[in-house]
Amino acid sequence: MSIVLELQNEAMKSDKDILTILRMALVVATKLDLNDFVEWINNELKGYQTTDTIPIYRKVKGLIKYSNGSDGWQELRIENNNNEVLKHTIDVTNSIPSLSALDSKNPNCLLLNLTGETVTTLRNITGSNSDFYKTLSTTSSITDIIEQVRTIILEWSLMLEKNCVLGSDLTFTKDEIEIAKTNPEIINYINNAIINKNITNNQTPQNNYN
Repeated sequence: MSIVLELQNEAMKSDKDILTILRMALVVATKLDLNDFVEWINNELKGYQTTDTIPIYRKVKGLIKYSNGSDGWQELRIENNNNEVLKHTIDVTNSIPSLSALDSKNPNCLLLNLTGETVTTLRNITGSNSDFYKTLSTTSSITDIIEQVRTIILEWSLMLEKNCVLGSDLTFTKDEIEIAKTNPEIINYINNAIINKNITNNQTPQNNYN
């Protein structure tokens, strides 16, 4: 059976484990020598570094909260402050396995650790020694990230089929590999789907984005 068609079939099933789909896509991308796509899959499987370009679907709205002990978690509210750390957009760098585990264990809220420098900045602004976290709703945000990844893989597999790159079991012919390595649509897919999309969305006026 064609591994590309099998990947399509798996990606269309909303109840199919996303990790299985990512690993299948990794096999396909590696055998076709599509390094950009391999890098994206590895980032999704292992998590993003702060120096990586974070996909637009991983930039989500959230809140900064702090714990003051007796009153529990409180939302941080500071009027008329333009400090970057107070903006409510969160780069979710967690791996897909980590997000999937958090989603199943805690359906209400995800706490994201802030860097030591950011915590120090917040403590200086507020004059408090509290612990600070960024939070987001796992019910919508994490589910959306996972579904976006699933859709990217499905669209990619459909594009491979359109260009007659199908594979037989786990093997691709020399012609199929050559098509994958020379076809601009295939080569540039991940950049157009994620990197260039990031640039386009980041041109949106900042006040509208926030």
